[in-house]
Amino acid sequence: GLFGERPNASTYTALGEEAVTVEGVAYNCQVQQTESNAAGRRTVTTTWFAPQVAPFVLRRQTKTLDPQTSAVLSETSMEVTRLSVPRRILARMRSVAEVRIVQQHPRGQTRSVAFTSPEIPGGIVSQTTEEFDLTGKLLRRTKAELVDFEKK
Repeated sequence: GLFGERPNASTYTALGEEAVTVEGVAYNCQVQQTESNAAGRRTVTTTWFAPQVAPFVLRRQTKTLDPQTSAVLSETSMEVTRLSVPRRILARMRSVAEVRIVQQHPRGQTRSVAFTSPEIPGGIVSQTTEEFDLTGKLLRRTKAELVDFEKK
């Protein structure tokens, strides 16, 4: 499976439709949930998929749980905050989406802002990530930026 689980160790459930609002515009999304068990952990992911607008996944929430106690071990939320941000990528202006990702984990929190485009192989144009300890102290800041790509 996608998370290293054995065959038949994951389940998929369609939860219906729900609107997700980005920049004041509501988009109808198909809500899907997957649950998997691997490496002694249970992972539940809910995804809001909008086939009519890139980057297509407008929101995703993932919880990793202890399978015995159902205690939350980590939680990650991803949401598209802007759909059309003009960015210079190499020599050309392109429209990209802004995505915010927040992960809560036992050591603290990780927050990222990424700019993505379906025109770019791999999708990520740039990403800035900050890691914080349990007291909120900034431990690390990293930035990744696309410097070149080839599209055949």
